[in-house]
Amino acid sequence: MAVKPLNKDKDGSVLDTNVTTLTTTVANLGNSPAKFAAQAALDQAQRELVLHYLNNGRITAASVLSTLS
Repeated sequence: MAVKPLNKDKDGSVLDTNVTTLTTTVANLGNSPAKFAAQAALDQAQRELVLHYLNNGRITAASVLSTLS
């Protein structure tokens, strides 16, 4: 992930840590129902982090859309 929270962004740091932890969890699980649940939790955590960054101006909708092809 290229965008990281600023030092003063405590909420962003918590959300970023959640994403990192869940990414590691997904990578370490085999092909099982637990992995699918972890992937769903990771997707939710990533969405929350993106919304946080959008709401505080760390990223813009235009920058997100410009990366899509």
